Amino acid sequence: RLSRYLPDGKSIVFASDDGNEDHIEIIGLDDLQDPKKIEVDTGRPVEIKVSPKSNEIVLSNNRNELIWIDLESSKSKVIDKNAYFLIDGFNWSSDGRWIAYACNINRTQSVIKVYDTKSGEIHEITKPVLKDMMPVFDPLGRYLYIISLRIFNPVYDKMNFALGFPKGMRPYLITLRRELPSPFVPV
Repeated sequence: RLSRYLPDGKSIVFASDDGNEDHIEIIGLDDLQDPKKIEVDTGRPVEIKVSPKSNEIVLSNNRNELIWIDLESSKSKVIDKNAYFLIDGFNWSSDGRWIAYACNINRTQSVIKVYDTKSGEIHEITKPVLKDMMPVFDPLGRYLYIISLRIFNPVYDKMNFALGFPKGMRPYLITLRRELPSPFVPV
């Protein structure tokens, strides 16, 4: 399951349950008979994202964990654990240093966090309102795009005669450098 090409384009990483226990395997496209098993406790992987620069992956699992794995050394680290739900979207930066992900702080609110793979630090970059999710880095590393449910503007429903929030979820952009102006401010 969850097969992904590695950056070299000659190998694939995937989740396997061969042997009744979930684990990660790598297989070369020129030798499909001999997969390499990565000896890391992964739980049941739900999503895998491959670093764009190295043989590293990040996966989310059924235990609501976000795990970084170096596929060459089999080193791993649980980056974060969400006490309430699955990690709701995560992505690598184009330079392979940063991992952005959404994590709940309680049952109704989530924030976007960024993990630095070099220092091991985690930075919370949004303030909790309702749900922030699905972060994606700009290819040049200038912005982080997110989807957020944070607008409280009720609208009357013409069929059910009730209030709803159909315009509560929107895309947002976060500048990642202090000196970088917002692209929405006229010059």
